[in-house]
Amino acid sequence: MSRKMVVILALCLGVTGCSGQQLTRSTAQRILRENMASGQFGEEIKAETHLQVRLDEQFWRENGFNVETGKLHAQLFLSFLNHLAEAGVLQKAPDTFWYECSPQPECKEHNKWFNFSVITSRDVEDFSKGMFISNENLEYIRIVLAKPSNPTVTGITQEGNNATVEFTYGYSPTPLYARIAQLTKDDFAKCSIPEIASEKPLFCPGSNSSWPSENDIAAKKGTGSLQFKKYDDGWRIVKEEQ
Repeated sequence: MSRKMVVILALCLGVTGCSGQQLTRSTAQRILRENMASGQFGEEIKAETHLQVRLDEQFWRENGFNVETGKLHAQLFLSFLNHLAEAGVLQKAPDTFWYECSPQPECKEHNKWFNFSVITSRDVEDFSKGMFISNENLEYIRIVLAKPSNPTVTGITQEGNNATVEFTYGYSPTPLYARIAQLTKDDFAKCSIPEIASEKPLFCPGSNSSWPSENDIAAKKGTGSLQFKKYDDGWRIVKEEQ
């Protein structure tokens, strides 16, 4: 056996072998990207919104609330929902009255619900019950705003046909959120007006369920670690048992 043949044989007996069984960063990154696109790992960024707006001047007046502030709050939230309808997420439904007011019928223009139904899609989760009730907190949807993207492998630990891959990833806005962000730009700009500082609409920064901005999404990073295994057709991610 020639010296050249001996050297090649010795290399083939090493950890990496001659069959290409070493998991490279570029291969791991490609596999991560393919699985990330299918939503198999990495948490999505989501936001919620209610589907009803309550305009109730009589209630505000009787309970000592500022009517003008209440109207402004309702108008801002209604504008936001109308823009979601424009984006193809919601559909405006007929106004429904749920309580008595006086004097009738004039008071009904100032005491009513504005209702929206859901146009379901892959990035819209519907938690409404298909009917309108007198508690707007029970009718809501959850919208996928961004998904994990651009994985970067930071390290690989390999033993034979098994490897552990550590990686980081960022987020990319969904096409739906890009459409929503363009339509709701003016709504978010009004979140800073002093009149609603004490109680902001739910989509505004500083509210209980505020929506992240595009800058927030761009700045968000995630980390992960996954097991890979070498099969006869190449490397695959090993799914954990549920």
